[in-house]
Amino acid sequence: QESSIAGAAPLLPSLDAFQELKGLVRHMHDHLALATTNEQSTILNVLIPEGDIARMKSYVSGFWLERSRSLAEADARHRQFMDRVAYVNEMYGDCKQGQGSMTEMGNIYLRFGKPNTVVKRHHETEYYPYEIWHYHKAGRFNNKRFLFFAPHVVSECFELLHSDMLGERQNEDWLSQLKSRENRLRVSESMENRLNPRDAFSREEPEDLVYKQSCVLRPPPPSMLRWSSSIGMAVTTWRRTCLLCWSIPWRKLRCGWRTTAARTTVWLGLK
Repeated sequence: QESSIAGAAPLLPSLDAFQELKGLVRHMHDHLALATTNEQSTILNVLIPEGDIARMKSYVSGFWLERSRSLAEADARHRQFMDRVAYVNEMYGDCKQGQGSMTEMGNIYLRFGKPNTVVKRHHETEYYPYEIWHYHKAGRFNNKRFLFFAPHVVSECFELLHSDMLGERQNEDWLSQLKSRENRLRVSESMENRLNPRDAFSREEPEDLVYKQSCVLRPPPPSMLRWSSSIGMAVTTWRRTCLLCWSIPWRKLRCGWRTTAARTTVWLGLK
């Protein structure tokens, strides 16, 4: 990034939106979610303390040019990033003076985009308020989950409690920490969850949700089951029907799927 600091990078047209130092400094902080360790150090220890608008713009331009094949592509990716920042500011920024990128939810959203499925449990359970985000693809990894919770109140920032993503917080004690709230009402007994038809998991506890495939809708009819001695059990469903994995201790299972033109095949086998 030395060339960016030196001012050699051509400026992205999208940076015309930043004319004041305060807004540009905030935008530099937004980039921390995507930056490498060295880039984070440059942003926090060099560029922001200096407060030089021209050098900051040059650095941001170089940041996106290094990740793109042309100036046009770099500018398009920067604009897409700005849209994501606006979204996380609106959705998650209330607990950080409107800067959603500084929250852990905002950080994950900026890095991996919109999750494929989200399970929300904010009220009337024996657990702290929590959300489970599931990504079919997160960066170069497939089928990853992020469990956030609010150990204080819902209006506070949700914190990342556990993830199966390499390099993220992995907390083997996540369930006991999530359940330490003094509230005896189970998720399945919550009136809000029982009456929410949009939630496919409205009667499930968090340990089921984390270990299940996140888009499970319902057990398949017996006619869809077929057995295989080599892998245990396989289920064939029509395409676009969510994956089938249910009513078995999830920590003892492997689960995968294969999609063809017309069908999705789901297989289960003991670990």
